[in-house]
Amino acid sequence: QSEAGDLMRAEHSLQRGFHFYPQDGFKLAQLSLLPPIYQSQTELEQTRLNWDMALESLVAETKPLQIANPVAEVGSLPFYLPYQGYNDCRSLSLLSDVYTRFLPPQPGLPPAAKSMRLKVASISHFFHTHSLMQCFGGLIENLGPDSFELGFFSLSPLLADATTARLRQRAD
Repeated sequence: QSEAGDLMRAEHSLQRGFHFYPQDGFKLAQLSLLPPIYQSQTELEQTRLNWDMALESLVAETKPLQIANPVAEVGSLPFYLPYQGYNDCRSLSLLSDVYTRFLPPQPGLPPAAKSMRLKVASISHFFHTHSLMQCFGGLIENLGPDSFELGFFSLSPLLADATTARLRQRAD
């Protein structure tokens, strides 16, 4: 519903879901509801203001959100935010703070590299034949292995094809 631009219906669905299944993931899911297209610059600016206020409200909550599986409970991140042409560094840092408060530490991660290569992590649902990989896959795959240590974190590991295999070959 939200991807089709019917945000009111998507919001209503999330509210009903929260009513029957009161989980914190719905709070972040609602935050992710952004229109793909705006009617005016004023609407865009008001939406961003509302988004920032809702995010700051989540950050200000004294009790961390309780979300065991963000992929299942929240769904996607605010996908359309970077397409609006604004500097989102502060907002995305705040969103990261929200996630950091409920995500458990991950023991058993690989040890830090001894090399001086820069570490780059890519996280996506689309590490398979998909338009996003057609647009950005080459950029990611062609980061020089002498300069970059590359990791992939797939949010849809069941979708695998030749593109996935290529990325696995490139991954450190």
